[in-house]
Amino acid sequence: MSEGLVGIDADGIVNEVNRVVERLVGIPAKELLGTPIAAIVPNRVMVDDTLANGSEWFGEPVTIAGSLYSVNCVPVTVAGDTLGAVLTLQEPRQVQSMEQKMRKVYRSEGHTARRTLDDVIGESPVMRSVKEQARIFSQVDSTILIYGETGTGKELIAQGLHNASTRAANPFVAINCAALPESLLESELFGYVRGAFTGARSNGKMGLFEIANSGTIFLDEIGEMALPLQSRLLRVLEEKEIWRIGDDKTTPVDIRVVAATNRDLAQQVQRGEFREDLYYRLSVLILNLPPLRQRKDDLRLLANRILAQKSAALGRPAATLDDASVALLETLDWPGNIRQLSNVLERAVVMSRNGGVDHRVLAEALGSCSWFSAEKGRLPPTLPTEAPAASVGNELEQATSSTIRRVLADCGGNKKRAAKRLGISHTTLWRRLKELDAEPPSAASNR
Repeated sequence: MSEGLVGIDADGIVNEVNRVVERLVGIPAKELLGTPIAAIVPNRVMVDDTLANGSEWFGEPVTIAGSLYSVNCVPVTVAGDTLGAVLTLQEPRQVQSMEQKMRKVYRSEGHTARRTLDDVIGESPVMRSVKEQARIFSQVDSTILIYGETGTGKELIAQGLHNASTRAANPFVAINCAALPESLLESELFGYVRGAFTGARSNGKMGLFEIANSGTIFLDEIGEMALPLQSRLLRVLEEKEIWRIGDDKTTPVDIRVVAATNRDLAQQVQRGEFREDLYYRLSVLILNLPPLRQRKDDLRLLANRILAQKSAALGRPAATLDDASVALLETLDWPGNIRQLSNVLERAVVMSRNGGVDHRVLAEALGSCSWFSAEKGRLPPTLPTEAPAASVGNELEQATSSTIRRVLADCGGNKKRAAKRLGISHTTLWRRLKELDAEPPSAASNR
C-alpha cells in the first residue's frame, strides 16, 4: 500500500503496522508493536471517539514525526462491539494528487466555466467600465456581489471572473438559490453523511461547496435564500469550513464566492428578509450590470452577434440588421434585457422566409410579444420614421396588415393617432385600409 496502515486493539495498543509507517515515523515495526497509539498518532480525541462510540474520522490533519499527514480512523466491529480500529496515514502530496484528479472529474461533469470576459459583448462606456472592474476584481479572492436585472448576463460575468482568476483551472460550480426548496438546497450546498435523513444515500453525498474547493462557487438569486441557510452560508464565509448535514465535524474549504441578485439586498435587510451581517460579507466587492435600456449603443453589436449564433444553430444563412431594424430595437426598453432580445431575434430568424432578417420580419417577430403591444406610447413594430428612405422601400409596404389592424385597435379606431404611431400619413393609412378591405381574406391573412 502507498498509505501508512496502523491497527490497534480496544485499548488503543498497536498490534499491526506496515512498512510505510516504519518509513514515515522512522521506527522499526518490532519497536512499535505493543505500544500505545499515541506513540504514532498523538491525536487521542479522534482515537478515543472511534473506540468508545464507533465514530469514523476522515481527513484529519495530524502532525507525525514533524510532518503533517491526513489521517483516517475507522472502527473494527464484530457483532456490534468495537474491538479496535484501523488508521490510515496519507502524505499531503497524495491528498493533493487525489484532489487534482477529482477536480478533473468535476470539470468533465460540467462544473466548469466555458465563457470568458472577452465573451461579454459591449463597447459602450458603461460596459467598458464593467469589464475593466471585473478584470480587477478577478485578481483577488474577495467575495463579489453582482447586481443586475433579469437577463443582463450575471452568470456570464461570473464565469468570466473565474476564468480570469488564478482559480481558472479549478471547478466553477453554479447553483440557483431560487430553483430549489430550502431542504434540498441545504443538502445540495453542504452535503450530508450516511443516514443523515430518510432517503439519504448510503455513502452520503458531497456538497457543492466541497466540490468547488480550490475554485469558485456562484450563488445566483442569493436574495431568495431562506434565513436559516443564510446563517450557514455566513459561517462558511467567516470560518472557511462547511458542516455536512448529520456530521459531527467540519471540513475546511478554499473557495471564491460570487453571488448575484436582481433584488435590492439593502432593502431586504431593512425588512428583515436578509441578514445584515451576511450582506456585508457578500458585498465586499460590488459589480453593477446595466440594463439594456442604459446601453443601447451596444444594441447593434449585440443583435448581430446573437443573429449570427441563432442563424448557425438553426441552419439558416447568416444575417445582420440594417439601420432601420436597429432603430426599431432602440425604441424599446427591453425589460427582459439580453435574454429577451435573444428570444426575439431567434423568433425573427425562424420567421424569415429567405434567411434574411429585415425590419419587416423583425416587426412581425416583435408583434407576437404581448409585452410589446401592451406598452403605451411606444412605436408599433414597424420602421421608425427617422429611417433612411433608401432602406425602407414604399411606405405602403412598411406596415403589414396585421400591424395596421393591431395599432388601429390599440388606438380605439382613431385613424389619426394610429397613423402617427405607424409613422405614416393619415392619407396613406386611409388608402392602405381601403386596399386591405378590398383584399380577399386569404391574401390579407398571408401578408
